[in-house]
Amino acid sequence: MSEVKREFDVLGNLMRINAGMGGATRRMLEFQDAHGHLPPHELREMAGIFRDVGTYLEDEATRIEQASTRPSSRAHA
Repeated sequence: MSEVKREFDVLGNLMRINAGMGGATRRMLEFQDAHGHLPPHELREMAGIFRDVGTYLEDEATRIEQASTRPSSRAHA
């Protein structure tokens, strides 16, 4: 997979996560309106998602750094 395609996929994943978080936030506000407080189970679920996204982004950042510091095969040609 090309680097550009992989980075495009990372951004696409972030867009989907963002859209999903918008829906989750809307549901949490509806719950708060109906019950007078935010739903603890939803907050915990969202915390887990943010941890997973953070790990994903850290892994991608490390991969990009490692790829950018490797000697280019074209430099030896």
